[in-house]
Parts: sequence; structure tokens; C-alpha cells
Amino acid sequence: MKNLIYRILAGTIILSILIIVSLVFIGIASDQGSLQITDQEPAMNSDTYSDETLQKLYAEGKYDELKQALVSAVSDPLTNPFSLYSYSATLFELGNREQAAFVFYLAQVRTRAYTQLDPDPSASGALRGALNDGVGQIINPWVGSDAESWKRIAFAAVAYDQGLGYPAPEFGTPKETWEALIDAERAAYAADMESFLGPLDQATHAIQREQNGLYAGPLQDPGEPLPAAWIEPTYLE
Repeated sequence: MKNLIYRILAGTIILSILIIVSLVFIGIASDQGSLQITDQEPAMNSDTYSDETLQKLYAEGKYDELKQALVSAVSDPLTNPFSLYSYSATLFELGNREQAAFVFYLAQVRTRAYTQLDPDPSASGALRGALNDGVGQIINPWVGSDAESWKRIAFAAVAYDQGLGYPAPEFGTPKETWEALIDAERAAYAADMESFLGPLDQATHAIQREQNGLYAGPLQDPGEPLPAAWIEPTYLE
């Protein structure tokens, strides 16, 4: 029954996430007050995981190819950070739940600096909050069943972001200011995660989950493991 509920949630939320991301970063990209990275140099092999390609693979049911394309997109430092939320929801629906959780936390940390850089941070902050809530409804209840796995996946995402790199700054922001903002937001997110997940005790957390009527135990149907490059990344200069 829980698996069915997860699939229903994933199936409905993923459509909402894809629509939100598409509207914000395609339909509104011309608005100078909106966050955008559309003027960056094309990423290497980005045509294999463009929005159009991903949507086509999904529509045609080519799920194995779609999974591979999503992994490539997540690994690209020029990928729009807000798109990571839709990638997370898609991976979850496709059965790669452990990867989906990793991408969700990667999205959270990578969108922090962009939200602060936006000339209208309240708007991008509201978008970020809506995406966190929407995708979080399917990720957190699932990954939270096992405290140690939760820590492993979340902290792996934080570590991966440390060397992934970011596109050039927007809105005329000096490079030094942008890099300082990235460092500050990374540190703040890492501190938040350590404060929240660090003290989490496996046994106590399991008892609390069970008292709330939630499953507690090893991650259910995690799918394919995290790619080795996400756990022990080798970054290109």
C-alpha cells in the first residue's frame, strides 16, 4: 500500500514540478527580473539531456535511456539548479529512489545562492520553497525510514556540490562576490543539515517513526545505487 501511495504522489507531483520549472525557466526567461542561466555556454553533450530530449524520452517510455540522461544532467555543473527538482521527482517515479533523494538535496544546496542572487529573491525564494515542499513530500517520508541511509545520502550530496562548480554570475555580479555567496550558502546549508541530521539516532528515530504510523527500516526499493562519480567525484578543471 505504501508503495502505491508513493507512486501516486510521484505521478501527480512530477507533472506539477515539470510545469513549474518549464514556466519559470522557459516562458519567463526573457523577464530581466527573473533568475536565468540561459546565456551560458552549452554544456558538453548537453543535447543528450536537454529539456526537449528528456521530455521526449519520458513520453516515449524509454526509461533506461532517460535514467542515464538524468544522471548526466545532474553531473553537469551548468545544469539549471532549479531543474534538479524535476529530475529528482522523475528519478523517484522511475524507481531510482536513492538517486532521487541525492538529487533532491543537491537541488536544495545549489539553489540557495541563485535565490540570493536574484534581483527579486522573495519570488525565487517562494519558488524554491514550493519545490522543496512538493518534491519533499515524496522524498523525505521515503528516505527518512532509515536514519543512517538518510545521513549518507544527504551528506554525499553536500560533499558532491563542494567541487561541482557553478555557471558564471548573473546580473553583472562580480566574480568574487558570486564565489563568496556560493561559499556562504554552501556552508549555511551544510550546517543546517548537520544540525538536523547529525544528532539523529537510528533506534530512537525508528521508534518515533513507528509511533507516527510510518515504516521504519532499510530503504524500500531504492533502485540503482548512487553513481560512483557522485560518491567519489573527479572534477574536471
